[in-house]
Amino acid sequence: MENAPEALINARTDAIHGLDQGSDNYKDSLADIDSAFYKAIIETETLNVDRSITLHEWKSKVQAYKFVNLALSFILLFDTADETFRNLLLSSNSSDVIEALRFFVQANHFKMPFAIRGMKEALSLMWSTDANILEEVLNAFLDVFITVPGTERKECLPSKKIAQNLLVLVSKANASESASIEEAICRLVKKEIIPSEVFSILWSIASKSTSRLARAAAMHIISMGGSADSSIVDSASRLRHLLEAGLGNYTEENRDWATAKAAATALQRVKLDPCDCHSAKFLVSQLIIDRLNLVIMGIWCHNENVEDTNVWFGAAEQSINAIFVLSSQPEKICKELITSMESKTFGFGLGHPQSSCHSLQLSRFFFVVSHIALKLLVYTEALSGSVRRAKAAKATSTYEETLKARNSKISNNAEEAENTIESELGMSQAEEAEAELKIAEITEKEIVGRGIIGLFAPLVVRVVASGAYQSDVLMQAATLALCKFMCISSTFCSKYLPLLFKTFSGAPSNDVTLRSNIVIALGDLAFRFPNEFEPYTSHLYGCLRDKSTRVRRYALMVLTHLILNDMIKCKGQICEIAICICDDKDAPIRDMAKLLFHELSKRSNNPVYNLLPDIISRLSLIGVKKDDFRRIMAFLFSFIKKDRQNETLVEKLCQRFSKCSSISETGDVSYCLAQLKINEKCVKILLDQFKTYKDALFDEDVYKNFASIVTKVKKLPAFESKEILVEWETRLKEHRST
Repeated sequence: MENAPEALINARTDAIHGLDQGSDNYKDSLADIDSAFYKAIIETETLNVDRSITLHEWKSKVQAYKFVNLALSFILLFDTADETFRNLLLSSNSSDVIEALRFFVQANHFKMPFAIRGMKEALSLMWSTDANILEEVLNAFLDVFITVPGTERKECLPSKKIAQNLLVLVSKANASESASIEEAICRLVKKEIIPSEVFSILWSIASKSTSRLARAAAMHIISMGGSADSSIVDSASRLRHLLEAGLGNYTEENRDWATAKAAATALQRVKLDPCDCHSAKFLVSQLIIDRLNLVIMGIWCHNENVEDTNVWFGAAEQSINAIFVLSSQPEKICKELITSMESKTFGFGLGHPQSSCHSLQLSRFFFVVSHIALKLLVYTEALSGSVRRAKAAKATSTYEETLKARNSKISNNAEEAENTIESELGMSQAEEAEAELKIAEITEKEIVGRGIIGLFAPLVVRVVASGAYQSDVLMQAATLALCKFMCISSTFCSKYLPLLFKTFSGAPSNDVTLRSNIVIALGDLAFRFPNEFEPYTSHLYGCLRDKSTRVRRYALMVLTHLILNDMIKCKGQICEIAICICDDKDAPIRDMAKLLFHELSKRSNNPVYNLLPDIISRLSLIGVKKDDFRRIMAFLFSFIKKDRQNETLVEKLCQRFSKCSSISETGDVSYCLAQLKINEKCVKILLDQFKTYKDALFDEDVYKNFASIVTKVKKLPAFESKEILVEWETRLKEHRST
């Protein structure tokens, strides 16, 4: 301060004298003045300006500095509040959710960096059953991406700006976010809120942009819009445009699998009339099918590039799906595809068998064969449904005609008319039963049995059984193919379920993708063939102990889905999920485990009540930590609301004392008793069952839990049997002292 200008020193002194030394923020204000003082010195030295400065100028600088500092603190405060507001989106209170949504909308208007992230999470609320929340999400989507701020959603942004906003949103979205975005776009397209010009701009970007990411995102948004309004893609000119933009030369030369995938998805919105085989639309569709075949065969893939094949999988899957939509005879096209790929992979079709093939090429072959098998299953069942509906319509029509004939007395014999109706209905039912048997025969024995696909099933099994871990992609593709084959045939499923679990347990610790795929497939198998899967249910619960967070999360999602849909029975094994409430390090897993029990408790029979004895027993056998056990029990017992349930559990828990093999177990049982809602009858049961736990009262923990029950009962406003309570409390104290 020796060389500081005198005016600055005086201004600093005056500013300090003006402070209230008794205020809470005195030290902070003093630090602000000193900081501004030294900055002013540096400024005058650097700029070599006149050192004379007035008190007013000095105070202005201090005020400006304090304003900027407070503004920065304000911004940082909101930035750290981001997580709190995102948690509010999951609140059970709709008002909290709506206010959090509005916060993210306003934050976006002020260009705060976390706003878009919050909006992406908010879009998951598109699936909410609350009409008010759903409406607010759509309004938020409009405010942020579609309309001009401050116009109450009455004025849209320029079409180019809307297209740009949607491109940025979709290009950075993951699969779940994309599904929510698609739902929002579909609703807005149906309401004709998004201008049609936006899709024209997106078509232009998809065909002319030099950015692969932009082309793919544009085609993806077009596909989303097409699911709500097929006219966006369903015309001869649009199909020709889609062929060139999504499956044309640019896609081939750059191996742009993301754009090809989006284009194939868009093609699934198209509706073709197989009878109109001379229309321009039909002719273009045939050209598209030819290009889809090239994508499916992976001719453009480079075997030296693993990532190239990994991205190809998604494009091939959607391309196969598109063929089943565009073609009137997809099974013939699929047979040609399999034959061509077999010749390219093994060479048998060409008469020149190869002694070896590249692992990535074999991976692509397994993927195509298995996905075609799965689509044939869906296609067969769809045809069966169409035939069944047609026969039902015919039977209904016949029945109505017979009734009309009888009512108009065309038929002279009423009894004969009744017999005719019964005969028609009986024949219809017999034909329907016969058709179902044929479909069962096809799915069970034809697709992965006697057909061309069945020829390659043993090869898939052999690759999986050999554990081809030297190629992660091949092992993943072969295992996924095996799972798809198992989803088709119950016999095939029963035969190879042990192999699937062996593959899971033997998978390398770093191959999380393989184990995750198996867990998801197990959910599908349990849903499709519950009887065949039932003996292996414990193995699925065992996946909750996997080292990978992703595998555990998928396992819990699958189990939650199966339990809530009554595909697997709730038994004592559910204690594995209860352990996740406290033991798992991943917060989403803990929250999902709690959500499962919360949903179960809503059912009329409250399965949580029936499961509690088994859960307590199994947790005791497993040896869960004392604190974890008690946190789990405190959570589960909160769902026991009915008096009758509390009374029954009191009796069951008292009887459990005689089976305890350690002091810690008696402490845990007494803690469970303390969590129940005790009424007069419960106290009487505790007194009647006194002999079952009297010998455990020497333990401080046990006595403390019973004492807490006494304290709780004394606070009950309408407890009349005070003599029973006094007698029970006296006996507790007597045995405590002995």
